[in-house]
Amino acid sequence: MACRASRNFNDGFNYHALSGIDPHFVEIDCIGSENFAIGTGNGSTSHEAVKGIRINCHYYGNYGPGVADVNDAQTFNVGCTSRFNGPTGNANAGGFQVSGQDKPGAGARMWLDGCVADANAGGDFMSTLTGRMLYRDIWSGRDVVSVDGTSSAVPFTS
Repeated sequence: MACRASRNFNDGFNYHALSGIDPHFVEIDCIGSENFAIGTGNGSTSHEAVKGIRINCHYYGNYGPGVADVNDAQTFNVGCTSRFNGPTGNANAGGFQVSGQDKPGAGARMWLDGCVADANAGGDFMSTLTGRMLYRDIWSGRDVVSVDGTSSAVPFTS
């Protein structure tokens, strides 16, 4: 695999459902960096009901979040790193972000296992707008998982 998505006008890796088909994806040893849209230039993002796996990937220097999964997307992320994302002061430019956004029935889920996030303009680990983050063995220089009033973030064990 070991693909690279860099210096794009918007997102690096970007997965959408089209015509009622909800695709699946796998990223292994991939790099998503320096994607330029402020707030939305993500290193990797999945939308609608897309399902995916990210293993040992690195996301850095993006103008939006390193990893952003929204709507009803569900991803499992193992050993991934997300750092130095966002221009200073851009609260949306986090490390790992899961968000239901505006989609009816939003069931966005993000599992994080052994992931690292630090030095991002926004939060390092963020769950917003009905998103659900499940995590184990994560590390942040801030030791904070941000959760708004409609979402959740909880540890998992198996």
